[in-house]
Amino acid sequence: MSEQPLTSTSVYRRQVPETDFKKWATAARLELQTYIRQLPDVPSKRGPLEDISKKLSLLEYAMVGSKSESTAREEFVSWLEEYDTGGWARFADERARLETARKQEKEEKDRRSTIAGAPAEAIKLTKKYGAGAGVKVGTVIAVLVHAKTGKLWSGTSGEYTTSEKHPLMKTILTGVVQVEDWPVAACGEVAAMNAYLHDSGTTDLSQLPSGTLFFHAQTWNAKDGKWQARAACKNCDQWLKKIGAGRV
Repeated sequence: MSEQPLTSTSVYRRQVPETDFKKWATAARLELQTYIRQLPDVPSKRGPLEDISKKLSLLEYAMVGSKSESTAREEFVSWLEEYDTGGWARFADERARLETARKQEKEEKDRRSTIAGAPAEAIKLTKKYGAGAGVKVGTVIAVLVHAKTGKLWSGTSGEYTTSEKHPLMKTILTGVVQVEDWPVAACGEVAAMNAYLHDSGTTDLSQLPSGTLFFHAQTWNAKDGKWQARAACKNCDQWLKKIGAGRV
């Protein structure tokens, strides 16, 4: 039996699945071939991996015939134990890297989809006030979304001034300078954030999930008679930066 400097027998048996081996072998061979094509055309680089690819291909063909999946798996593991010279460890590392990349890509895709819930909900709320700002709603409707849970909170301009004010909201607004034509506390984003604080039970700034809270605001365009996405409010931008929140 040849020396196995990079991979132990236990690793082979742990990493090669005991069920659905045929399906796994096909997927592994395709990934392996893709990985090989990325390597320099040097025998020492490609050789050990090409040997594994060929063995998998032979076993796939055998399983089309009379060889059972359990027998094919045992043959493959035994072959690795005797003939692998380090290619399997390199391939396992590459598969782990690809799996991590796929997981991160999915998480980012899910995150973007979740964040998109804020503008969708804000637009939905504007349908309740098709005639624009009035007694029950100000000129702005803001929605806050938690990027991890997808939970939503909303607020309208002027709402915070008549609502129960969360103590931490006052802390968040401390030091914010009015640079717009309207008061700092008048914004819909402030009302939405106040609602989030009450609902989440947050009691300290350190508990706020930085990089996780995102806002979207719709504003009433009286001239055109319609709701539209609002550009960043420079009043709110100050405290959004303070808590690590963003806009969408």
